[in-house]
This record gives sequence, structure tokens and C-alpha cells, in this order.
Amino acid sequence: MSQLIVFDYPPNMNDIDAVFHTRGKPVLYTYGHRIYNPLSMTIPPALTVHEAIHGMRQADHMTDITNIKVDLEVSVIEWWRKYLVDPHFRLIEEVLAHREEFKWHCRQPLMNRQKRRAQLTKISRRLSGPLYNGLVTHKQAARMLLLSDADLLAHILKGKSNGSG
Repeated sequence: MSQLIVFDYPPNMNDIDAVFHTRGKPVLYTYGHRIYNPLSMTIPPALTVHEAIHGMRQADHMTDITNIKVDLEVSVIEWWRKYLVDPHFRLIEEVLAHREEFKWHCRQPLMNRQKRRAQLTKISRRLSGPLYNGLVTHKQAARMLLLSDADLLAHILKGKSNGSG
């Protein structure tokens, strides 16, 4: 999915900032088919992939729940509402996006084991960092980024059944 870059805050910035306190910090926000880049940062290709995952999931969020195609704006609003209040949902969404970001790095020419490990460390530190309010430890984040799709699904379903992420 191609996303438009907007050099501004997303429409729901007040809600986001109330939870994450990111106004004025170097953070990207996806809102549907747009990546909001309020500080006009250079966006590396791997982060574009990460944000595209959020955009696709936002677009399909209500369809996944209701099995009925709904308006994009409604789906995006509901995705963000849930993302801001539900840490388990947020963890799932971030693991999916961070995994695709890591996979992008792994597909690059000259990517050897040492460079893959360095990217895994960098990406899992961000996933376990303060931006996401400490959803998981660094070790847990790294482990989740390396899970197969089937194992990740089992982990997600296990977390839902016991109320943890």
C-alpha cells in the first residue's frame, strides 16, 4: 500500500499525546493511508514498511471484527481507539509491524548474521522501550520478532485467554 507523507500531526494527536506524551518528539503516526511526520524526519524504507502494516491493519480493522466492509475513516478511528486503551491489542499491532520491519532488513543484500542480530537488537529495544509504555521486556520483544506466523498466532491467542500479552 502506498502511503502519503504528511508533515503535520494526525487528526487524533490530542488523544495520542494523552497516552504517550509524544508531541514534539521524533515519532511517526499512521492514520489510514497517511504517515504523519510532524518533525519532517527522513523516513528509512524499513520504517515505511512498518507504518504500511499499521495502515493496512487500520483499513481492515472493522472488516476483521464485523466481516462487513466499513468506511475507512470509521475503521481507522476504531483501530486508534482500541490501540490507545488496550495494551494487548497495541502489543499485537506493534509486534506485527516491527516483525515486517525486521524482515525488510533481513532481505537486504549483504545482510549477514551479525547485521541481522544488530537489527534485531535495535528493533526489539524500540518495541520494549518507553514509547510503547513498557509492554514487554527486551528479551520478550526479540523472541516475538523471531516467531513464525503460526507461533505468533498461538502466543497472541494464549495472551488473550489469560489476559496478558
